[in-house]
Amino acid sequence: MTNQMKTAFTAKKALIPFITAGYPNLGVTQQLLVAAAHAGADMLEVSIPFSDPVAGGVTIQKADETALRAGTTTDGVFDMLANVRKQIDTPLILMSYMNPIYVYGMERFFARCADCGIDAVSVPDVPYEERELLVPYCKKYGIQLTEMIVSATKERIRTLAKAAQGFVNCVPIPSKRPEVITDLAEMIPLIKLEQDIPCVVGCDAGSAEELPPFLQEVDGIIVDTQLVQKIEQYGENCIEPCCEYIRTIKQALC
Repeated sequence: MTNQMKTAFTAKKALIPFITAGYPNLGVTQQLLVAAAHAGADMLEVSIPFSDPVAGGVTIQKADETALRAGTTTDGVFDMLANVRKQIDTPLILMSYMNPIYVYGMERFFARCADCGIDAVSVPDVPYEERELLVPYCKKYGIQLTEMIVSATKERIRTLAKAAQGFVNCVPIPSKRPEVITDLAEMIPLIKLEQDIPCVVGCDAGSAEELPPFLQEVDGIIVDTQLVQKIEQYGENCIEPCCEYIRTIKQALC
């Protein structure tokens, strides 16, 4: 983990805003990322828009579709992030599905990540059994490969945790199978048995009062849907409403 990423998890719960690049356009995304860092974001997760974002809900899918219709490209996202990196030193996590990476070219993709100062990459549709497609490039260019751990058996959770880098994004979902761990209070200790790695979880709280009780279990939260909805509501004037939301949530986490 980079020093900046380690600092984000030091003696506090990290706040990680998730922002779809190019929604409503790349110029606004660049301004919003810089402003979000100044508003208190500990890390920033930026998503390359994709036509089939299976790890996101309807709101994020609409944002991806809008960004793609606006002409957002992978090159455009990298150029924008290079400009962002010149203005802030907040850790940047780039989220992409495998298809855009493959089409762009694996070597070229990770080389550009390094050039733009990306700290970590998240690829939610690449399963553990295929992560070795990415690992050599991550090692070569000094990029962390974060792990998403969805509710699973104890053995599966521990296997995924052992390979994780940077931090773990925990996604507890209901299951009718009794052997599947669906409770964060049980999942996170299993992960930390394998390595002392920060665990974060997605959070859709609309205000500080709506923050869920599971916060005591985690090292940080990712806020996504609420930010995307504010961008949808305010369009190019979304920066201050988004930053006010970030400031409010950050203050509640401290």
